[in-house]
Amino acid sequence: MGDIDDVDINPRIPDDVMIPSSDNPIASIVTAIYSSITDNMKDPIFFTPKNSIVDLINEYMLSLIDDEEKVYLSYDSPENDNADPAHGLCNGTRLIVTKMRQFIIEGKIILGSNIGDVFIPRLSLTPSDVRIPFKFQRRQFPIIVSFAMTINKS
Repeated sequence: MGDIDDVDINPRIPDDVMIPSSDNPIASIVTAIYSSITDNMKDPIFFTPKNSIVDLINEYMLSLIDDEEKVYLSYDSPENDNADPAHGLCNGTRLIVTKMRQFIIEGKIILGSNIGDVFIPRLSLTPSDVRIPFKFQRRQFPIIVSFAMTINKS
């Protein structure tokens, strides 16, 4: 049971665990977490899951990368076959992209039982929404860029 003045408690947080306040809090978070990103871009241990503001962090991180942007378009077609998540390419697989080609992405799986080189083709995805009155497939690369993720995806 607490005392009557519990509302007025101001705990002391050590300075070494605080991120300094600034006009750009996302930049402050990224600098504190990824202070040497360019030196560690290929080190799988360097990138670790963080918190619920991952979209803002990812947007800021992408703005720091001065490289050619690639857009991969999907296309829809009639349903004819199913995707097979062989070799560990399934939801939640963590990998580092090593080469982006027109029809395939090369990468290295960094965690789990399938660690090593992998080729990622476009996969056929079929919506399961029963409200759609017809079946179709979308072929696209099944990846998302992520420098941070929620604890549910870690």
